[in-house]
Amino acid sequence: MKQFSQVVLSMKHVYLILFFCIIAQTANAQISGNIYSSEQIPVGQVIVKLQKDKNILSYATSNKAGEYTLPIKETGNFDLIFSSLRYEEVMIPITIDKLDAEITQDITLFSKEIILLNETIAIAKKPITAKKDTIVYDAAFFLNGNEQVVEDLLKKLPGLTVDENGTIKVGEQEVEKVMIENDDFFEKGYKIVTKNMPVHPIDKVELIQRYSNNKHLKGIEKSDKVALNLKLKDDAKNQWFGNAELGIDVSSLDYYKLSGNLMSFGKKNKYYFLTHLNNIGKDATGGLSHLINPNSRGNNFVGDGFGTEQYIHKQGMRLGFKDERTKINNEELISLNAIFNPNEKLKIKPIIFFNSDENTFVRQQVQSYHLPGQEDFTNFEDYSLRNAFQNIFAKVDVSYDFTKNKTLEISSKFNTKDGDDISQINFNAHDLQENVNTQTQRFDQEIQYTQKLSETKVIILQGRFIYDENQQDYFTNTNYFGDFTQSNSSENVRQKSNNHGNLLGISFKYLDRKKNGNLLEINVQNKLENQNLHNLLYFSQNPRINDIQYSENNLNVKSSYIYKINAKLSLRGELSAQNFDLNYDNLNISEKSHVCSVNPSFGIDYDLNDKHKFKTNYTWNANSAPVGYLNADYILTAYNNLNLGLSTPAVFNKSSLFFSYHYGRWTDKLMFNTYLFYNKDADYLSSNNLITQDYSVGQYLTYKDRKTFTLNGSLDYYLKFISSNLKFKGGMFQSSYANQVNNSALRNITTSSYNYGLEFRTGFDGLFNFHLGTKNTHQLMKVDGFKNKYVNNNSFVDTYFNISEKFDFQTNLDYYYFGNLEQNKHYYFVDATARYKLMENKFTLGLQAKNLFNTSTFTVNSLSDISQSVTSYRLLPRYIMASFEFRF
Repeated sequence: MKQFSQVVLSMKHVYLILFFCIIAQTANAQISGNIYSSEQIPVGQVIVKLQKDKNILSYATSNKAGEYTLPIKETGNFDLIFSSLRYEEVMIPITIDKLDAEITQDITLFSKEIILLNETIAIAKKPITAKKDTIVYDAAFFLNGNEQVVEDLLKKLPGLTVDENGTIKVGEQEVEKVMIENDDFFEKGYKIVTKNMPVHPIDKVELIQRYSNNKHLKGIEKSDKVALNLKLKDDAKNQWFGNAELGIDVSSLDYYKLSGNLMSFGKKNKYYFLTHLNNIGKDATGGLSHLINPNSRGNNFVGDGFGTEQYIHKQGMRLGFKDERTKINNEELISLNAIFNPNEKLKIKPIIFFNSDENTFVRQQVQSYHLPGQEDFTNFEDYSLRNAFQNIFAKVDVSYDFTKNKTLEISSKFNTKDGDDISQINFNAHDLQENVNTQTQRFDQEIQYTQKLSETKVIILQGRFIYDENQQDYFTNTNYFGDFTQSNSSENVRQKSNNHGNLLGISFKYLDRKKNGNLLEINVQNKLENQNLHNLLYFSQNPRINDIQYSENNLNVKSSYIYKINAKLSLRGELSAQNFDLNYDNLNISEKSHVCSVNPSFGIDYDLNDKHKFKTNYTWNANSAPVGYLNADYILTAYNNLNLGLSTPAVFNKSSLFFSYHYGRWTDKLMFNTYLFYNKDADYLSSNNLITQDYSVGQYLTYKDRKTFTLNGSLDYYLKFISSNLKFKGGMFQSSYANQVNNSALRNITTSSYNYGLEFRTGFDGLFNFHLGTKNTHQLMKVDGFKNKYVNNNSFVDTYFNISEKFDFQTNLDYYYFGNLEQNKHYYFVDATARYKLMENKFTLGLQAKNLFNTSTFTVNSLSDISQSVTSYRLLPRYIMASFEFRF
């Protein structure tokens, strides 16, 4: 009986355990929260859905108190959707790690604009809408009628910043590309599109967050990249359209512009042909360097940034001033671009550029030197430069999908450039001339194979070969280094450089996104780099020779892991082991070194909710010294400047800390971003400079502990009732480093600057609109207790008048103030433009007046650790240009 009781008791324990196991097994995760309107009033009757791959797994409806509870029966990544007739739909990505998880997700909904028409409900269009990772701007809400090209529209979109060079940023992050109907022509060379494509066919602009350059990585990789996609109006699709414009200076016939765009964007094939000729300072490409030699691509392709050294660079400084005022040019550009889709698996993208330009740059400079242990002196220089070049660039991209999960991509690029520079200089009342011929060639072959092993796993194989060549022949008729080189000052100086190199790189990547949202990434990369730098510098019969044979094998094995603690918080860790094998030969000098480096990185991502997002990251890394800094004998870099390199290879270590905070959604009235960067160079390159009144000689040396701090912030506030945008921007920068001058003791130098400003842009529907702004910049230089500082201001007022549907008029007023100049502190520039549409979307007449006050020079002040300079630049004179535009 006792045994029976024990059996019964044991059975009870078993049943009890089974009961709790069943209860635990059937306990589901749940999401609950409160739903509020923008006025913080609870919202009932909102449908809450949980979707995975567009399949609805469960749903619920909020009660009168705005409360909802949603059961979940499985783990994974989902979309949580809130929808209502009277409120904008909101979609939030969410991850369920455990079946017993309880997640709280509160949400604020914003009302749709609802209009009653004969008892029928019509929902008005919104200027900005959000759908998952994409923000959609309706172009019609931001156009005033005075816009010419796509860049003019992008400048008016809240959350986007377009700087004077045409670089587009979201916060502090540059966009990856600007696509047209989901196809990309130019990658980071997107300025070719934004500066040339007419704006009238644009229907919407999509800002894509968490963008992936590789389609197989979408939803797998951790991406912070952003891209833009231009959506066209229906009447601009699947047909040829374009425009042509001719402008002539009616006051003197000295200035002109001619541009044309011809394009067709079909589903199978896309074409974009453009030409641009002008001598009014317009830069039609925004620079082709991002196409020729990309060094900031988001996919970090093996070999990016490789190139050979060019010692002498002859081009005018812009100093942040508008090119249309300072750039005296004669540019000619023809570009032919296409995308072919012969079938669903194959895509071919050929592009070709023919580009030539002739620039004239004129400046006058007074530079006052303050050197340790030496009397002060001042140099006077009148400088005139004619810079001319011809450039050809061609590229063919081929993409082939073996299956929907296997893709091969091949990219071939070729570039050749020939430049001739002539300088006429008067230096301290002595005339001299410089002549430079530079020839460059580059071939770049990339191949990438991607295979998606499953919905969460991907492998990527990359290979790359680059050949880069740079030849330069420099001549000047005056030798300023007679005292230093014991040569005759009446002799000519000549320098010939023949630098060429190649790179062979391979890379293997593996990504695995776990069911709980964690991400494992492994990357193995090897680069073999060979460079030959041959330089002859002639002061007399016996030249100074650098004949560098340099090779570097860089093996990098990196592993990273993202651990998601919950839907709001994730940790990121990375560890890489890097091995450098360096070989250096330069005549009688031979050096070999083997350096191993372990580089850790870790970070935290925390989303308090859909409005407050924090991110921080710490990184330690190592990089080899550029080959151009390794010369063992002197190299000429300017007519009165020589440089001596390290004479041995080196590897430098650097650590950096990053923090960012983002407030607001894209559909909110208010958005705020702030970014903080702190860099510490354990080793860095600086110099010991010998400076005299006639010449300077610098020797690169290695120093310890350079610190750099950067802080930037921006605030956008959209005033819905007047369709206007208010923007505040500010930032600061500080760098602390050391150098030596004339064999002095180590000099501690701190440079600091901070700026702040605001802009206000209206979007009225009526006759008048305006855009105004101001920016103050403070600069401070400290050298061993000595201080020098100045304050500058730049303000502008742009006005737009839409007199009628056919006639519009705009004015642009720019104001510059330089606080540390003794005279000519204030500068005013006024431009005006009028346009008359002879026939809607066909013919337009224009009249543009530039620099109405006919300001001929522009003077700025700049500081360095050894001198203060006042520089005057020649500007384009006043001109009045009549133009005729034809659309088809």
